[in-house]
Amino acid sequence: MGVARRPAFVRFLGGGTYSLVDGDPALRRRFLDWTVFHVEPRAGHLFSTLRRTLAQRNAWLRAGGRGRNVWDEPYAEHLALLWQSRESLANTIDGHLKDFTERIVELDPIGFRWRGAMTDPVAVLNRLADALKEDVARGFTYLSPSRAGSVFELGGDPWVGSRGESKAVGMGLQVAAQRAVEEATGERTLMLLDDPQAELGRRLCGRVLRECLCWSDQVIATHLDSGSPDPSEPGTMFHVKQGALSPASPHP
Repeated sequence: MGVARRPAFVRFLGGGTYSLVDGDPALRRRFLDWTVFHVEPRAGHLFSTLRRTLAQRNAWLRAGGRGRNVWDEPYAEHLALLWQSRESLANTIDGHLKDFTERIVELDPIGFRWRGAMTDPVAVLNRLADALKEDVARGFTYLSPSRAGSVFELGGDPWVGSRGESKAVGMGLQVAAQRAVEEATGERTLMLLDDPQAELGRRLCGRVLRECLCWSDQVIATHLDSGSPDPSEPGTMFHVKQGALSPASPHP
């Protein structure tokens, strides 16, 4: 629907988008880290260095933690940097998600917060020192990138919605993340929406489509029925049958 230039990457909003909200916290961490990768120029090096340093520290722990401890300082530094990046991005997404949920979904503004992270390398280093005996006993580092997580909030309290609300907020999370990427880098995206009308309804589906068009070069949406509202942009609707595309009749 109106290609401006070649998109830098693809975002997929499918039937399981609600799991970004009420699914496994690890999914939200991966989602946030994937977005950090596109926002932070240093992210690729940071992720690879942190993984390598953690593996080396864990090997040292499994060997009994004997000898000079050379891994705590670099590990604390890189873990704090990762948590700084996550927290900074989450704060940006928070504002955009509140705007989306209030303006598009017409809910009270729902926020996105990153909790439990230590962004000071000295604090991380002290925590590692305090837990050293337990880490040696278990054979791995307890204080890892997975020990902090996100929460959705409404007025400062945790928010839990219906399946349809969670899907709408999950879509908003994708849009908010894309806004953060574009503001930081200018990168645009191709958005793929699979059956967006399911659990949203026709009116909200149209509002979401229009918002997606604001923050992407191209939107491809599937499984739209003939009554789905147009996104107020020039576009073409097709029927797909046995792999063949044919133009659909215009809306009545």
